[in-house]
Amino acid sequence: MNYADSDGQREVCSAKKVKKLLNSLDEPDVHRPQVVLENQAHLYNYKCHKIQYEQGLRSLILKRNQFSYGFAEHITKTLFSDKYLKNLDLSANKLSEHALSMIVKKGMIDNPSLICLDARLNPGFTEKM
Repeated sequence: MNYADSDGQREVCSAKKVKKLLNSLDEPDVHRPQVVLENQAHLYNYKCHKIQYEQGLRSLILKRNQFSYGFAEHITKTLFSDKYLKNLDLSANKLSEHALSMIVKKGMIDNPSLICLDARLNPGFTEKM
């Protein structure tokens, strides 16, 4: 199911179309910069569409619970398999720098749906995060 957005570019809205785009990578014409950018845009639009319209928990507020390293291990396992969560608030807990870096690495990098992580007011929070 393809449709045009306001700029006239097509968006991919089915897994079948994504597979077709990925299989077309062997074609010689596909390696031109313009075609590469178009294919990346289609895959990005497909991912955004899936995140926006699928059902599941979108926001989880866990601030001021005195969570520490043990919690960080469990939440990273959860974030690795979660497909819906967009916002995670862990502010004002007792998370160390190591615990927060583990959550950021495993949660934010391995989880494409998570777009916001609030870790302020934790002992391990630094501006680099």
